[in-house]
Amino acid sequence: MWKLQHVVGLTVTCLVLPSIVHAHGGAPAPKDADRNTPSERFIHTAPGYDAPGNPSVAPASAPLLSVKVIEADTGELVMCRVNVIGADGNYYEPAGNPLAPWSLQRLGSRITKGPFRYYGWFFYSQGMFDVQVPPGMATIEVWKGFEYRPIRKTFNMPRKGSKNVTLKLERTLDMAQRNWVSGDTHIHLNRRDKTEEARALDLIEAEDIRHGFLLAMNDTVTYTGTMDKQEWPQNLGMSRASIVEQNGYSLSSGQEYRCRTYGHICLLMGDALVFNGDFLNPND
Repeated sequence: MWKLQHVVGLTVTCLVLPSIVHAHGGAPAPKDADRNTPSERFIHTAPGYDAPGNPSVAPASAPLLSVKVIEADTGELVMCRVNVIGADGNYYEPAGNPLAPWSLQRLGSRITKGPFRYYGWFFYSQGMFDVQVPPGMATIEVWKGFEYRPIRKTFNMPRKGSKNVTLKLERTLDMAQRNWVSGDTHIHLNRRDKTEEARALDLIEAEDIRHGFLLAMNDTVTYTGTMDKQEWPQNLGMSRASIVEQNGYSLSSGQEYRCRTYGHICLLMGDALVFNGDFLNPND
């Protein structure tokens, strides 16, 4: 949390908020053989189950679960993070979800790096989805940052047909009203066009991050001070010119300068890349 009225020029070295790094891209999810370590079992074993579940797809004949997640105070659909757990202990996702690329089994997971507590195999949702789940006792888990009370609801899925569920997500404390602003200074997401920008805004809203800094970064062998040579390029500008807002959530673009001498440095609210246009060895 930052107690700020305005975001001003900041330089942050090696600051990572591990509870909200799920927007961080990286390696594909672990293969089945990699899910047998103690930490993997803990991450993917739902409460009440004895073994870790896997991302699964229900057969075409499975019943349909239709879910709405709404804000308790307003009744409006709410961006959030969700697990749907079938009676078999496995995890199910809706088809056609525009936020699917960032689920934990995809870009939301980095092998050998967090998370290191239970997360199931979550996906992000815009608040309404349909998913096929095997018949029997199923569970929905919903989270949204630190200010909303998590939901865990278990119910019986019929053998055929469908079931409709509406869940009310309650904000227990609005810290922004007390001038505390939740933020993440270290998010790696591409921002090459307006479509990618919109997806990034959806993701930080789902995690209830009031302001997120999307960072381009260089490799640690060579440095070229042009955006086309950066990983996670930020092509829509930097600093104040790059700030956009959606439903009270905002983001801007910055840079992570990586070198072996000083480590990884998060440069926030800079108007241009450091050593703009230069070609150099970042370790010299």
